[in-house]
Amino acid sequence: MDHELTGVLSKRCYIKPSKNTKLRIVSGDPPMLFNILTEDLLILSSDLGSVLKDLFSGKPLSEVVDKMNIHGKDLEELLNAIEYLSKNRWIVIECVDSSAESDQGL
Repeated sequence: MDHELTGVLSKRCYIKPSKNTKLRIVSGDPPMLFNILTEDLLILSSDLGSVLKDLFSGKPLSEVVDKMNIHGKDLEELLNAIEYLSKNRWIVIECVDSSAESDQGL
C-alpha cells in the first residue's frame, strides 16, 4: 500500500481530538465529531467511531489496527479518513520515538 500515512503504522503514533473537538457516541445514533468553536458537526460511520473511540482513549494506532484486524482496503480507507480529519484539524497525530518511550518507561 502506498499511502502518505503508511509510516505511522511502523511508529508508536497516538491520535487525539484537536483542542476544540469532541467525539459523541450515543447508542442508536451515528457517532459524531463536534467542533465547539465553529459548531461544525461531522457524522461518522459506526466503524470509524469505534476506531476513534479506541484511539482517543490513548491506544496507539498500530495497536488499534491490530486489535480490530484492519487490513487491505479497510486499512487504506481508515488512513484516508485519518488524513482527512488531520488536514481539517479535527484530530492531532503525535508519533513518539520508541527509544524515548523505553527511556521514560511508557
